[in-house]
Amino acid sequence: MKKRFLLLSVVLALVLVLAGCSKPTMNVEPQDDGSLSITCDRMYGSGVSADITVAEGQTLVFTPALEKGTIYVRIMAPATDINKLPDVENDEAYFEGAFSGDAAGRVDVEPGEYSLFISTKEDKTTGTMTIVPTAADATDVPQVLGEEAAVS
Repeated sequence: MKKRFLLLSVVLALVLVLAGCSKPTMNVEPQDDGSLSITCDRMYGSGVSADITVAEGQTLVFTPALEKGTIYVRIMAPATDINKLPDVENDEAYFEGAFSGDAAGRVDVEPGEYSLFISTKEDKTTGTMTIVPTAADATDVPQVLGEEAAVS
């Protein structure tokens, strides 16, 4: 009986350790309505690129639901020359901002296609965020002005 209990305890402890050791993840999924859905699980120090299209009369609405950490977003006009990508390291960005918690924000951009660089830094970011092209006159979400006035 004691051997079974000991074996069961060891197996349970192993399962709990392995469950806590899963890799950090970040998924960015385009949706049918043109929005982006971002999911982070203990993500830090990584980023991904995605594209989004904004139509005439639309704005981009960012809706975070983050339990922990911050998601950083850079919005760049797409490269017109395939051999010259936007230089994200040297601030060739239309907008750069940080989103944490659950405070929504909007970024007004001209109609067009944009490349986004979505990243996390040192904190283990966990939660979700959506980026939705929305009719500008149908939203009362406050505008985010950039990194200095980022939503926090």
